[in-house]
Amino acid sequence: MDGWIKEVPTPVRHWIIRGGVLYSLCGHLLLVFTAGRRRHEAFALSPWVATMLADIIDKFVITLLFVSNKTSRERQLSAFWLPFLLIHFSRPDNMSGFSIEENVFSPGQMLSANAAILGASNALYVHVIRSRPSAGTLVPASFLMYALGIFKYLERINAQGRGNLRIIKILMKKKNQQTRFSFHHTGVHGPLDNDQALLVAHSMLPITKCAFCDCSVDMDPDDRETGRKILSCGWESMYKVVEMELSLMYDLIYTKAAVIHVWPGYIIRIVSPLIICAVLFLLTAYDKGFQRVEDIVLTYILVVSTLLLDVRWLLGALGSTWAYTFFKDSRWQRLKHAVVCDGKWHRLRTIVVSMSSRFDMKHPSSYRLWRGIMGQYNLLHECTRHNDNPISVSSMIGLLYLQPQESMMQHEYHDRRGFRIPQDLKGLLFERIWEKLKLSYTPGKVQEEEVVQFDPDELQELILIWHMATDIFLQKVTFADEKSQKYVKLISKLSNYLVFLVVVCPNMLPVRKLPNKYEETNKALKDYLSDEKRPASCKTREQKIAFILEQMGDGNSTSSIVLSDGNQYAGVLRSCFAKRGYIDLVEKMGRKSYQRFQKLMPGLCSYSELVTDEELLLNLIFDAWVLLLMNASKGSSRDSHAKQLGHGGDLVTIVWIMTIHANIFGIQE
Repeated sequence: MDGWIKEVPTPVRHWIIRGGVLYSLCGHLLLVFTAGRRRHEAFALSPWVATMLADIIDKFVITLLFVSNKTSRERQLSAFWLPFLLIHFSRPDNMSGFSIEENVFSPGQMLSANAAILGASNALYVHVIRSRPSAGTLVPASFLMYALGIFKYLERINAQGRGNLRIIKILMKKKNQQTRFSFHHTGVHGPLDNDQALLVAHSMLPITKCAFCDCSVDMDPDDRETGRKILSCGWESMYKVVEMELSLMYDLIYTKAAVIHVWPGYIIRIVSPLIICAVLFLLTAYDKGFQRVEDIVLTYILVVSTLLLDVRWLLGALGSTWAYTFFKDSRWQRLKHAVVCDGKWHRLRTIVVSMSSRFDMKHPSSYRLWRGIMGQYNLLHECTRHNDNPISVSSMIGLLYLQPQESMMQHEYHDRRGFRIPQDLKGLLFERIWEKLKLSYTPGKVQEEEVVQFDPDELQELILIWHMATDIFLQKVTFADEKSQKYVKLISKLSNYLVFLVVVCPNMLPVRKLPNKYEETNKALKDYLSDEKRPASCKTREQKIAFILEQMGDGNSTSSIVLSDGNQYAGVLRSCFAKRGYIDLVEKMGRKSYQRFQKLMPGLCSYSELVTDEELLLNLIFDAWVLLLMNASKGSSRDSHAKQLGHGGDLVTIVWIMTIHANIFGIQE
C-alpha cells in the first residue's frame, strides 16, 4: 500500500487528506444524530454506512501521513488533525458498537486499534514534535488533543468490553452481595408517566441484567413487597417500566453508558471542554503564516465542532437519569443531598429536556419507548407474491455492503411491511397477557387452571399450523360487529408476527428454525398454484388465495402436516361460527392432531356444543395466540434478545421480561 501512496503527487495527497478529514467529521456528526434510530429500526442504514465508511477513511488518512517521513510546516496542521480522527474513530457517546459481535474483541481488532494509535503517534511526532521550533504553541495543543483522543479511544474499547453479556455477568458476580433495590415513586397508585417509569426501571434494572446474563437475583422481603406495589399499578405501568428497562439494557450494550456514569467518565466529560478551550487559545497564538487558508479553516471547524459536541455530551451525561441514580447511591452525603434533596439535578434535567425538545421535538424519555412495530410474514401472501416487486434503495445498499441476509429480511418484513400496533389493540393484547400472568403468579392463591405450556420442540410447527387455520378461517368469514373486527385485526397481525419470528428471526424462539416444515409448507402452497392446476383467469393475489382455499376445501390430499392440520382446525372453527355441530369434526382428527387442538383451544373442547357466540369464539382464538406468544418468549437465546435490542427491539422480548417480573414479585389482585 505504501508504494502507490508515495507515487501520488503531493498536492493531490493534501486534498485527499483534507477530503478524508472532512468526510470523517461529517460521518461522525451523522452518527451522532442518527445512532438513536437503531433503537427503533431493524436495519438503520444511515448510522451503519456512516460507521463503516468513517472507520475506513480514518485509517486511510492516518496511513497517508504515516508513510511520509518528511517534515514541513505545511504538514503541521495536517498532523494536528490526527487526534480528531482518533476521537471520531472512538465514536460518540450514544454508540460504542454497531453490533453485539463488536463487543467480543478478537486479536485482529486489538491489532487494528494498536496500529491506529501508533500510526497517529508516528505522524504527530514526525510532523509536529520534530519541527518544534517552528511549531510553537501547536506542540502543547497537539499533546493535549492527542491525550484526549487516546483516552476516548481507550474508553470506547472499555465500553465495548463492558457491553459484553459475559463481562456484565462477571461484574455482577464480583459484587458477591445481595442485590439491593432502591425504588422510586413507590407512592404512586396510578399509571406511571415516562420519567417515573424510567426511574423505577433504574431500580429494577438488576432483574433485567440477570435475565440477559442468565443468573439469579436475590432481594430482601421489603424490596420484594415494594416491587409488588409497582406491579399493582396495572399492566400499563409494568409495560412502560419494562420498556424503559430494555432501553437501559440497550444503553449498556450499545452505548458508552457503562463507562460514562462512573467517576472517571464524569471527570473526563467535565475536563474535555476545558482542554479544547485551552487548545483553541493555543491555536490562536500559533503562527499560521506558512499555512493554507483551507487548512486553517478546516482546523477551526474541527476544534469548534468537537467543543460543541463535548458540551452536549457533558450536559447529556449530567442530565441523564443514569447520573441521578449514580449520585443518589453515592457515599458522599453532601453530594447526595445536593442532587436528591435540593433538586439541583431536577433543575439541570429541566434545562436539558427543554433544549432537547427544542431540537428533537421529543421528550428525552419518550424516545426510549418501543415503537410498537410488529414484523409481518403471511404464508398465503408470500406464496402468491409477485416476484417482480421493486427492491428498495436501502435493500440494494445493504446487499452492496454484504449486510447479513437475516438483517435484510428484518428490514423487509419489519421496517417496510411491519405493523405499528395502535394503542387500543395494544391494550387488548396486554390486558390478556396480564390475565394469563395472574393465573400463574398471583401469590397466595390456589389456581384452578394454569397457563398451557407447549413443547418447545413443536412450538414452531404449532405456530405454522394455527397460522394456517386462523388465516383460512378469517378469509372465509366476516364479522360485522366493530369490537369483533378489532379482535380479527389483532388476531391476524399477531398470527403474522409469530410466523415472522419462525421464518425471519428463528433465534428469538426457544428452538432454532425448522427449515423442513416451513419450506415443506411453502412448497405445498405453491403446488396448488402450478400451471397445470391453476386456471388462466387466476392472476391477482386475491384470485390466487381464493383458488388455494377452494382447492383445500375440496379435500385434496397434501403431504404437509401444517396444511392438513390447519385445514382441519379451520373447518372446526367455520362449523362453530356457522352454529353447526363441530364435535364430529374434532373426533375425526388423528390422535396427535386432536392433542394439539385441545392444547390450542381447551375452551372450545370444554364448552362442547355451547360455543356458538362469535365474540366468544374470537376470544378463544385470541387466547390461543396469546398462549403461543407467551410460550415463544420463554427459553430463547439471551444473545438473540440482546441482538434484537439493536434492531428496534421486539414484542417477544417485552413479554419475556414482564413474565420474569411477575415471577419474582407476583401480581396482587
